Amino acid sequence: MILDLRVNLREISIMLLPINLNKKSNILLAGAGGGYDFLCSLPIALKLIEQGHNVFIANYSFTYLNSVTNGKWISPEIMEITYKSSIEGTDYFPELYLSKWFKEIKKVDMPIYCFPRIGIKPLYKAYEFLKKFLDITDVMIVDGGVDGIFKGDEYDLGTPSMDSISIISSSLNDFEHKYYIFTAFGSEGANKEVSHAEALNRVSDLIKEDKFFGVASILKNTETGKEFVQAVEYIYKNMPSEKHSNIVSSIIKAMSGNFGDTLVNEKATSPIWVSALTNMYWFFDLDAVAKMKLFYNDVLQTETVEEVANVIELIRETKKSCIRSNIPI
Repeated sequence: MILDLRVNLREISIMLLPINLNKKSNILLAGAGGGYDFLCSLPIALKLIEQGHNVFIANYSFTYLNSVTNGKWISPEIMEITYKSSIEGTDYFPELYLSKWFKEIKKVDMPIYCFPRIGIKPLYKAYEFLKKFLDITDVMIVDGGVDGIFKGDEYDLGTPSMDSISIISSSLNDFEHKYYIFTAFGSEGANKEVSHAEALNRVSDLIKEDKFFGVASILKNTETGKEFVQAVEYIYKNMPSEKHSNIVSSIIKAMSGNFGDTLVNEKATSPIWVSALTNMYWFFDLDAVAKMKLFYNDVLQTETVEEVANVIELIRETKKSCIRSNIPI
C-alpha cells in the first residue's frame, strides 16, 4: 500500500515550488536577460496555472519589435504579441512561437508582453503599467544562468546589464510578492570564465539574510517536464538551429541525466557543464538581489542599456574584482 502511494505521488507530482502565494493570484513571470529567459519560466508558469493562478508572461525581448505585424503597443515600453502576430526580415521570434504553442497545444490564449532594450526608468514604467493593466499581484523574474545574482565585484559578471535592468526595475514596483529565480546552473559563460563558486557564495550571502527560499527541480517524467520539452521542441522546430538556446538546451540535457561537459545542441560551439544542478530552479527575494548590487543607486536614473553597461564598467574600474575561485569538490 505504501509502495502504491509513492508511485501515485510520483505520477501526480508536477513541480513543488518553495514559496507561498495567495489563492488565485495574478502573477507576472518575466525573462530577466532577454532571449530565451522567458522560456525558462515556462515550468513555473505551468505549475502556477495548475494551482489555479492567473499567469502572464513577459520578456526583455531580443526581437526588433517595430518589425512585428499584429502586435499591439499597449504602452510606449510594451508590445503585446499573440499567436496571430508575425514578423518579416528575421527568423528569430521565440515569444511568438510560445504563444502559438499555448494556442495549438494547450488551447489557451497566452499573449506575451515584450519589452524593447531599455534602461531602468522606462522598464520601471513598463512594470508599473502591467501591474495596473493586468492587476498583477506578484512578479517573478526568471534568469537562465546565474549572473543575475552577482553583486558586481565577481571575477567575471557574464552579461550583467539586461539582467540587472530587469531585476532592479521590477523590484522598484510595489508588488505583493517579488521573486528572483535562476536556473541552468553550470551553463553561464561560453568559455567557463564565470565562476559558479562565486554564484554559490552569493546564495550563501542571501541565506544569511533569510532571503533564499529553496529550490525546485523539473523532471522529465512529470506532466510539467513533458510539456516543457514539448514546448521547446515546438519552438525549435519553427526556428533555425543557430537560433536555438544553449541555456534552455542545457536544462533539457540535465533533465535526461546528462553529466559533465556536453554539446547541448547543434548551435553550441563549446561544451556546457551539465549536472543535476542545471535543471533546478533557485528562489530568492527579488528586492534583496537588487539591492545587493554595488551599482544599484548609480543606475536608477538610466534610460538605456548602454548607460547601465557604462555604469557597471565604471564601478568595476573602482572596485577590486575577486580572484576567480572554483568549487573544491
